[in-house]
Amino acid sequence: MPRFWLNRRRSDGPTPQWDGFRPSDPDQARRQLEQARSIIERAIHLQPKAEAVIRACQRDDAKTGLLGAEGGEVREQYRRLREELRLLDLPSWLAGKLASILDHHLRLVSLALDLSFRRQTERIRAQRHRLHGLGPSAGDLLALRDRLAEVLGQRWWPTGHWEGVPNGHRQR
Repeated sequence: MPRFWLNRRRSDGPTPQWDGFRPSDPDQARRQLEQARSIIERAIHLQPKAEAVIRACQRDDAKTGLLGAEGGEVREQYRRLREELRLLDLPSWLAGKLASILDHHLRLVSLALDLSFRRQTERIRAQRHRLHGLGPSAGDLLALRDRLAEVLGQRWWPTGHWEGVPNGHRQR
């Protein structure tokens, strides 16, 4: 079967979960959604590090190899998350939005690092000063997590737990 086959199969009508696509194996589809949720959670966990790298790149102080190493690690983690996402067969609303957010975060961190370690002309310095973190896409990731939780029949509690309706037991 071709990659992303879930996104290509048409159903009799749209459902809130699949936006018009119906998986042939619901258990496999749920596992794929759980993996997507894991990617989202790791991306949310990575956001403060990405914000710190971008803020450090924005400042005028001398850039060190430590910043390069930390920024490189954040960039590499975003790349890994993106590669994991490419292996999943997900509904188009989820795959497209999550890929877009991960790509955006990866580009912002990469741009910040690139601008920081270039020869600092007035133009480069002005571009670097315009960097202001991850922006609205950071909130979009939280909204995507909440939408996926609804699809999975679960709710995110402020205590940091996913409370599940399926099978009546608690899931993390």
